[in-house]
Formats: sequence, structure tokens, C-alpha cells
Amino acid sequence: MINRFKICDFRFCPYLESVFVRLPERVQERVLNDTRFQILTDEDILSVCVLRYEFRAPVEVLIYLSSKILAKPGYQIIYSIAHEIAKYILSVVKTETEFHEKDIEDLLMQWGFEKEVEAVRNGRVITESEAYKMG
Repeated sequence: MINRFKICDFRFCPYLESVFVRLPERVQERVLNDTRFQILTDEDILSVCVLRYEFRAPVEVLIYLSSKILAKPGYQIIYSIAHEIAKYILSVVKTETEFHEKDIEDLLMQWGFEKEVEAVRNGRVITESEAYKMG
């Protein structure tokens, strides 16, 4: 299923698979069938920009994943990938109105990413606290 993202760093494959199997079927199909949609990482930039990797169609939607995120907990990586896909889906659906972070998180919750959303929210509460900033 994720073989379509051939130039994405192989270290992201388990996380991409984890996200895609949890997405609703219509979302999977939308993302996987949209040849304008691509995912790549910073190690891939060289091959894309310098070696001129040829895509089958012009890329209009690009999710860029920094390899630095691989040092984060698994839930953070999964959340980040799902979050970017949710933004893409909302941008397709809500072309006339703005959407906000709450809309993205609500969509992730509908898709079954409750644990990841809650873990990221809890992490934000901790890192934004005065005690954390002082320590």
C-alpha cells in the first residue's frame, strides 16, 4: 500500500503502515490514488532535487518528514504523519472555509488516533508548564 511513496526513507515505513491501516478506507483510497500527493524525508531531498527523481505526475501536495522525528516516541511519529494527512483531507473537503488545529484533532479522533492525540496533548501541557521551562 505504501509502496507508492518509493522515495520516502525506509525507516518511516513501519509508521506509514501503522497510520494507513488505521485510516478509513475512503481516506486511504483518496491519498493513495492522488498522484499529486507525495511523502518524502530530508535524506530524499538530494535525490529529488539533484538527481531529479521523476514523479509520475506533478507533485502539488508534499508531506515533508524530518528524519529528526525518528528520535521521538512512536506515538509522536504516528501522530505527525496522521496529522499531515488529516490537514490534506481537510484542505480538500473545506476548500471554502478555514480549518483549525481542533478540526484536525477531531478528525484524527474520528479515525481512531485517540491515544496519539491524547499523548501529544499531555506532552504539550507538560512542555508548556512553568516548571518544565524553569527546570
